[in-house]
Amino acid sequence: MTNRTCTKCGNEYPNTRDFFYSKDKSGRLDSKCKICKKKYNTIKNKVNIKNRAVTEKRRRFRNKLLVISHYGGRCAICGESRLPFLTIDHINNDGIEHRKKLGGPQYFYKHLIDMKFPPEFRVLCWNHNYLMAIKSNRVYSIAKTSYRQRKRFDRKLQVLSHYGSKCQCCGEDNPDLLTIDHVNGGGNKHRRSIGESSGIHRWLVKNNFPDGFRLLCFNCNCGRQINGGVCPHTMVKL
Repeated sequence: MTNRTCTKCGNEYPNTRDFFYSKDKSGRLDSKCKICKKKYNTIKNKVNIKNRAVTEKRRRFRNKLLVISHYGGRCAICGESRLPFLTIDHINNDGIEHRKKLGGPQYFYKHLIDMKFPPEFRVLCWNHNYLMAIKSNRVYSIAKTSYRQRKRFDRKLQVLSHYGSKCQCCGEDNPDLLTIDHVNGGGNKHRRSIGESSGIHRWLVKNNFPDGFRLLCFNCNCGRQINGGVCPHTMVKL
């Protein structure tokens, strides 16, 4: 039995299908050994997956841009017009249920385009979107909490006080709009590791307010994530 040299790694293997894939229906064997071929296919698949993800991200961005533009291109309350700060608000306050029915937020903008931009939507910035959620009682305000919720919000106020009580980018000081930002990233992973029931504020108090955290309002936090780490207020990577 003759040997065959792999053109990729240079190793010699028996010239059989045990070591080389068939190249075509004629039975000719590939010039690369099975080991090299598997590595090549793995890399190729990863590249294809990455390319598809990039294409999908671009498509969703174009859809968002079209939808935001159709509904006025600026926050209906404060007039904010920078795209990373803007989102679509359900005027009827049924956003969570609606997105679930669609199968997730990734399908939302395409749905609005397919439905010819129905009237029960508007553009809001992230800050006013959250304030409207408070107004509709979808979330609770620090100023209007029950006795059962008071301890949790007192802990949040303690954390906000330690980290400066205002957004470190724009200076927003409404405690309802302030969020904890992980300076070095990894916030989602950290929150999953400590458990949703525990909460980031309890963890910060328990660990004596460690470094690596800061306060950002919803606009700056969400806008920074959407804008590749650069807050649209300052155009500086925070």
